[in-house]
Amino acid sequence: MVYRYKKEKKYSLQEEHNFQNNFQNLDDFQNLDDFQNLKRSKSIRFINLKILTQLDNIEIKKIIKTENLDLIYKQISRLNPTAFRDKKDFFKLFLSTKVKIERILEKEPNSIIFDCDGTLVNTEELSDITFQKIGEERKVSFDIVNRIINATKGMMFQEAFFSTIEEISTEFITEQNDFRREYRRISQEIKKELGIKPTTGSKKIIKSGINFIVASNTPKIIMEENSRALKIPKDKMLSAHDLPSKEGKPSPELFLLAAEKMNSKPAKTLVIEDSTTGIQAGLKGGFEVIIFNNGSNQEVINQFPDLLSISDLSILKYIIRHKHIFTKENITDTIKRLEGLQKTK
Repeated sequence: MVYRYKKEKKYSLQEEHNFQNNFQNLDDFQNLDDFQNLKRSKSIRFINLKILTQLDNIEIKKIIKTENLDLIYKQISRLNPTAFRDKKDFFKLFLSTKVKIERILEKEPNSIIFDCDGTLVNTEELSDITFQKIGEERKVSFDIVNRIINATKGMMFQEAFFSTIEEISTEFITEQNDFRREYRRISQEIKKELGIKPTTGSKKIIKSGINFIVASNTPKIIMEENSRALKIPKDKMLSAHDLPSKEGKPSPELFLLAAEKMNSKPAKTLVIEDSTTGIQAGLKGGFEVIIFNNGSNQEVINQFPDLLSISDLSILKYIIRHKHIFTKENITDTIKRLEGLQKTK
């Protein structure tokens, strides 16, 4: 049986050079929707395979020339045999990811709000080690500490952070300021020993020129310390501790202020998060949320099956770059430009 992607008459962005050689005039397109469908389909397919495979752009551009999913699967399997369990797994992931990408692109996002720890930088593991060290000093069991770690993801030093820990173990928590100082001391020792690394693609996306802000529940001094390798300007950082209400995620207040600072509306702004509290804040605020898969948050990803998840932040530049593919005015302009090029030949 041959499985096919919905067949349409299509051209792709990367085939524009061919248009210049073959294009005659606007009459070639009886309906501008034909051109829109051409452009949109291969753009979505390109982003889809960037997310699902580890292949480079050149290989993906070769693969997306076909609309036949069987052939696409065969080509991917030849280049990266471990990308999918089997053909059924590929079809399921490909089609579900396509729906998510279409939903995002239809909103034409122009700005991005990033979480910091666990999204832009690999600090989640360092934080977990810090909690374990504190647990060892207080003689709190490994299982109890793990419960605390899982229950407080994305809450760092918020009021809910302390109350949640106290509900699980009164032996683990001390007076709030004392606990902050102890956490900072142990955390800095671990960071010095193990180092902080940017997540996959974070350097590329930060340097890509997109409109962005980093918004976190973490105090700004820790945000600056953790993200130093990315050289993010201070005015691009926003902490819940700087809010008048001090109310961080899962309240949407932090993200709404971030969008306002970027002169962007929530519907036009992507939120990139790795934690449940951050995702909830984004959804409550009316943002389109993308989950960053940092390798240790699969349970979080499973909680939100309708949301797109990515493991390489550089993919976001393709989403922002291709946001215009649903705009008909752009299609008309492109056709007229190609028509003009033909006249100059």
